[in-house]
Amino acid sequence: LAAGAGHAAAVNTLLGAGADAGLKDAFGGSALLEAVGARRRDLVDLLVSNGATLGWDENKAAGELCSAVAESDAALLELYLAAKAPADSGERFFFFFSPFFFQVEVNFFFHLTPPLSPASLFHFHFQFLGDYDRRRALHIAAADGKLDLVKMLVEKGEADPAVKDRWGATPMLEAVKAKHPEVVAY
Repeated sequence: LAAGAGHAAAVNTLLGAGADAGLKDAFGGSALLEAVGARRRDLVDLLVSNGATLGWDENKAAGELCSAVAESDAALLELYLAAKAPADSGERFFFFFSPFFFQVEVNFFFHLTPPLSPASLFHFHFQFLGDYDRRRALHIAAADGKLDLVKMLVEKGEADPAVKDRWGATPMLEAVKAKHPEVVAY
């Protein structure tokens, strides 16, 4: 609660009293995740230095990073990377994550809720279904020509520029196909 509310003094006091920086709540949330949500870099750094982790599986990390890139949210992406979210997440692949399954799930979701924007659908896809293409945040940033995010993923997140998606495409190939010469040059 202290991290989510941005109370640095309370977080320091609790850590000083021996609180476990990596403790998770019943829903899998953590103080580190709350600090990211509050957009408090100082608390993210403090918690990471005290051993906190996001505790995400590969697909969850891939989804959150891809969503931040798709939404051009550089500040959130930087916080995730500072919280040690792995930039090359998403290696695992489950056979039932297919375009057909995605369409069925979206149609089901649509009938129960008001219509979603394309950005919300994109977030829904990565958040709940995983990326069936095994594309990383770097693929998306390169394809969209977001040089600042490409640099952040490579330089701060140590993303592998040679990583391949399901079809063997690299972020470089995505940038070439989408005609983003500044990303290609980088």
